[in-house]
Amino acid sequence: MGWIAAAVTTIILILQTHSYNMLRVRSQMPATLLIMLLVCYPPLHDINPGTSAMPMLAAAISFLMSTTTDSSNSRNDRKKTSIQLSTLHAYTLLSLGSLAWPPLLLLAPVILFCQTIYLRTLSWRSFAAACMGLTLPYLFWAAATLLIIQLSYFNFQLSTLNFQLLSSHIAAIAEPITNPITNKHIINLLKSSIINGQWSIINDQWSMINGQWSMVNGQWSIILTFIIALTGIIHYRRNSYDDNIRVRMFYQTYIALQLTIALWMILQPERIDTLLPIFILTTAPTAAHYATHATTWLSNAWFMLLSIALFAATALNLLSPYINLSIVKL
Repeated sequence: MGWIAAAVTTIILILQTHSYNMLRVRSQMPATLLIMLLVCYPPLHDINPGTSAMPMLAAAISFLMSTTTDSSNSRNDRKKTSIQLSTLHAYTLLSLGSLAWPPLLLLAPVILFCQTIYLRTLSWRSFAAACMGLTLPYLFWAAATLLIIQLSYFNFQLSTLNFQLLSSHIAAIAEPITNPITNKHIINLLKSSIINGQWSIINDQWSMINGQWSMVNGQWSIILTFIIALTGIIHYRRNSYDDNIRVRMFYQTYIALQLTIALWMILQPERIDTLLPIFILTTAPTAAHYATHATTWLSNAWFMLLSIALFAATALNLLSPYINLSIVKL
């Protein structure tokens, strides 16, 4: 089932790349890299909250990009309405994605920041449209819950169950902030370094976080994904002058989301299986820019090295269950 979400996301990336001229040549590299990175990490082959939310986030980013289409002609009221409508669609899709994984809504402030600083299309009207889009799915859910409560004369248990489900879902949105495992370690780390200066406590807290990372399956594939993401960011920062201003806005938005999700993964490695699909989604465009437009011998050699490492990691992850099974039989 995870491949259905991957297929939908791939189609969205292909349409996005060609509609907004993300690359200076006609290429399917973003979609190709998305599929290759998803194949490399076997836990993503099955459906999980992260893979379910991935197509919604991709579609939300595409609608967010469309807000820049008519921004140069802002005197036209009809085009202003188009910007607000695209904003409404973008944040509604983000909110729909949060129905699959509630903490996805925590990316809304980052997207609002990108729309303000990079895309420069956030006005008071657009902000109102964004707030409406974020709350719209939950308003429909609350209305359905109230309707069921009104019919509770026929089925009291159904209304109670639906109300509890809505309440727990809303509470789960802020769960990474209010009750994560690693926040305790991070708070102790800050206290010990800023107030007490007890470096031994810092080492203890760091070893706890490092211990959580060691329990993550396929950690070498994740490290390779981080290296590919970093390569794409560095390459684009050094070569962005060749793209027009509008394309730079899009890549800056992707990079901001990429860095936010990377920091989230580092601080809370217990959520890595859920965060990795949307991290791969934000990594694919910048990495594709590197793979398509890198021309120096050093960048070509690094690309070949990364390709070999990616194919080797994929083969190792896919074949390791059969190798282990053969060892057990022997």
